[in-house]
Amino acid sequence: MHAALPVTTVMFDDHGGAFRLAEHLLTLGHRRIAYVAGPPGLSTTRERLAGHRAALLRHDPALPETCASLTVHGAFERSAGYDATRELLRRGATFTAVAAANDTVATGVAAALREEGIRIPEDVSVAGFDDLPICADTAAALTTVRVPLREAGVLAAQLVTGRRPQPPGGITTLPTELMVRASTGPPPTAGGRP
Repeated sequence: MHAALPVTTVMFDDHGGAFRLAEHLLTLGHRRIAYVAGPPGLSTTRERLAGHRAALLRHDPALPETCASLTVHGAFERSAGYDATRELLRRGATFTAVAAANDTVATGVAAALREEGIRIPEDVSVAGFDDLPICADTAAALTTVRVPLREAGVLAAQLVTGRRPQPPGGITTLPTELMVRASTGPPPTAGGRP
């Protein structure tokens, strides 16, 4: 009979990353922040949305309710960001920033805004999550939250091979890092577009 291998989970601080991202937008002066969330029911979606809402609440207890109608769920795909942004624009929603579930979604958000002649970040700031390699090359370079994927892979290999001891409780959470780039700036002084 073989001994069971210990199970270890390597996670990312999605809550903290989303909190720092929303805090960054709030510090710039944004108060009407749209959020294109991932699919409901996923832990990643739950954690990132909770972090976003926690930052809004910390800044102003009325903000989570103000921004609730600006939250749209979709898949973790470019088309979801595009469709969610088109839906917000169709509704006539007023927002000065969009935080996207991930960088791929953020590219769809940016495409829908540009299609309407909305400038990034002069009219609407856009931010993502993951820090995919393309983020530094988008126009404007995307503000995002860096998820340490490479480090997670190295850590997982070390845990599996026994070169690193198992963490207490079997869970290791790696920190995320806010990467501020050109896609975010202060909201327009006239109250914002669209």
